[in-house]
Amino acid sequence: MQRRPGQRLDGAQWAVLLLLAVGIVIVPFALDRFVFGKLLVAAIAVALAFASTPVGRAPRTVVWLLGAGAVILLVSALAADSPATALLGRAPRYEGVFVLSLYALCGLCGPRLLGPGRSERTTRLALQTMAISILVIGVIAALETMGLRPLSSDLDRPGSLLGNASDEGALAALYAGPLVLAALRQRRPVFIAGAFAAVATVALSASRGALIGLVVVLVVIAIGTGGRTRLITLGTLAVGAIAAFALPITRSRILDQSPLSSQTVNGRSLLYRESISLLGHHLPLGVGPSQYEVAIVGEHDRTWQTKVGPANPPGSPHDLVLQILSAGGIVLLIVVVWLAVIGLRSGIRTLRTGEDRWTLGVIAGLAGYGTALLFHLTAPGTTIPAALLAGSLLAEPLARASTAKKAAAPPRQPWAWVAVAAATVLAVIFAAASIAEIALRSATLDVNSGRLDAANSSFRLARALRVWDVDLPAQAMHAFVNAAGAGGVTQPDAPAAIKYAQDWERRASAVKDDEQVVDNRAALLDLAGDDASAARLLDGELGRDPFNPQLLLLRGVVAAKLGDYPTALRTLKLANAVDSTNPQGWQDLVVVYQRLGDKAAAAQAQRTATALPHKN
Repeated sequence: MQRRPGQRLDGAQWAVLLLLAVGIVIVPFALDRFVFGKLLVAAIAVALAFASTPVGRAPRTVVWLLGAGAVILLVSALAADSPATALLGRAPRYEGVFVLSLYALCGLCGPRLLGPGRSERTTRLALQTMAISILVIGVIAALETMGLRPLSSDLDRPGSLLGNASDEGALAALYAGPLVLAALRQRRPVFIAGAFAAVATVALSASRGALIGLVVVLVVIAIGTGGRTRLITLGTLAVGAIAAFALPITRSRILDQSPLSSQTVNGRSLLYRESISLLGHHLPLGVGPSQYEVAIVGEHDRTWQTKVGPANPPGSPHDLVLQILSAGGIVLLIVVVWLAVIGLRSGIRTLRTGEDRWTLGVIAGLAGYGTALLFHLTAPGTTIPAALLAGSLLAEPLARASTAKKAAAPPRQPWAWVAVAAATVLAVIFAAASIAEIALRSATLDVNSGRLDAANSSFRLARALRVWDVDLPAQAMHAFVNAAGAGGVTQPDAPAAIKYAQDWERRASAVKDDEQVVDNRAALLDLAGDDASAARLLDGELGRDPFNPQLLLLRGVVAAKLGDYPTALRTLKLANAVDSTNPQGWQDLVVVYQRLGDKAAAAQAQRTATALPHKN
């Protein structure tokens, strides 16, 4: 950051830097895991923020609303079908008590760090941090667009340092507001470069939600400014549109010309329809935090399984309003809207004073970010800086004019040290969780290599470091089931893999209703020779989701092993009707026809299976 020689950043300024640069934080030893490294840095920054002298404070109404939101989420979690998963959160975003508490603390950092009493140097530091962060993200996004992979990824849209292209676009839209306004008004090279990078990164992300968000950002700035600045802003909008259409991958997604973009649109429309149906039955308190993935299964129909399928179950409705309703119902949505109204009113009031050159950009950035989230979901890399900027809008001065004489010394805030202690505890939790990724990576490599004892030891170490992670036992069970069932180990080692899988299955009780876990448990029972129990388990889950082709295939195999060929034929035919592109279903049907002595039907099914591409 640019600063005068000899000037050092104080704790509060370091906190600003860390919270706004969290998008470029990555765990070096786990390039495919972006969550815990960002959370760790944010927790350290929160501790620094609350240990520093504040420049503003959150209004009492805001504090009470945050408290009310916490109570609503707690009640909703305790009323959920699985209170443990609701309270602790689930992979990959872990939005339970630890992560949501950190988000709230980041929001409360906004008034302390970027409130009305902040220095010009702090404002400049915040803008420089956003500019440099989005420049780094934009450079990597550009390399990815050219086909290079500086970070390990097999995705078509890898998402730079955010790990997800839509997150990348949402953060760029958020930072575009302050940076475009700063570039127009101050003309500093770093702000101009940052503004250009933010607009370009939105285009490179190929995220349609982020592109709409960028339009909202620039329209808000154009409305809030005038004269030449407004014309330049509208010109920036035109340049951004040209850039988006100049990029083939972005143009194809905007025009809905790529198979992936069409699949996304169809999948989202189905997801929104099912989400509205689900939440219509749980309007007061929702289904609970982190409960959506399990709850939405009951709404899936044949159309969903045919067009989308069970491979990547949705952990969120991919819409901010529906996500809030899912976590805490209509009462939580009222709290969030109330906070947004307070922030907007406070921002408009500040703009009318004519003394602030930061607020309009923050309002624009948050409006663009919120628009992007109408088509996406929350994640640490975007939610943490957004919470900080939103908190800065909600801030009020430490001392009002009537008590200005007492403003020389900021009021003592003993509760701030409670926040420091809480942030420190969170930092320890997230540090241990980050280290656990090393063990998890080792475990995965060991399982794939047939070193089962070493893999089990690594899973146990990861469990000790992340004892609160309710998904980790299920992940270990899946690894061993897959190894035993997919030829990942030699035949003599298969019983050992089954034994380890059974050990971890007993520890996965908190997520026993998860459809992927049910599938793994049934496969484990099948591998262990208990096909009757596997059949009962699958029948229960198919009662909730009768057209899941993955469960139908396994049910057909189990039925065949039990000698129940009518059930095997019926379920396998239904599985192939729902997903006719999976050769495994047709191959299983070949076996059943052969056992029934129907050579012609077996030959026809074999021809169909051979003509289909193999699925991993």
